[in-house]
Amino acid sequence: ALVVGIAGGHTLLEIFARQAEPQALYLIPTSFFFVPVVYAALNFGLRGSLPTALWSSFLTLPNVVLFHQGAERLGVLWQATILISLAVFVGQRVDRERAAHHQVARREAALRLSEQRYRSLFDHAGEAVLVILEDWTVEEANATAAALLGRAVEDCRGRPLDEILGRA
Repeated sequence: ALVVGIAGGHTLLEIFARQAEPQALYLIPTSFFFVPVVYAALNFGLRGSLPTALWSSFLTLPNVVLFHQGAERLGVLWQATILISLAVFVGQRVDRERAAHHQVARREAALRLSEQRYRSLFDHAGEAVLVILEDWTVEEANATAAALLGRAVEDCRGRPLDEILGRA
């Protein structure tokens, strides 16, 4: 709808205000097509931006044929080429960003699942398991280890090993 509105406004401007508008501003109406093309790219990727750019360029053709000659015609056609190029570059970039985002989301979900499996194995192991850091601090303890030590699991975490077991 925005593309049709811009094209209609551009045509009306060409018909009724051609004599009043300074010739240096003839590309401004066509420049407004960048807005829906970028909007379509950001919301729909290449599958939205390229058709929008092609539609915009197609709707500009009557103005090019009827109202422009020489360098003006080339300027409008060049601007349509830039518009299509912008649609391709921005649309592809958005598609790559979305694909990367989905890949990160899949990896994060796999990581969470892996952590849940590890946590379940760790917590339900029949053997006492203590995870000890380089400074001999207990980072993790499972329920079996806590029961063997006569402490709660939370009471084991973050404490020096000799405090839990005794110096001897």
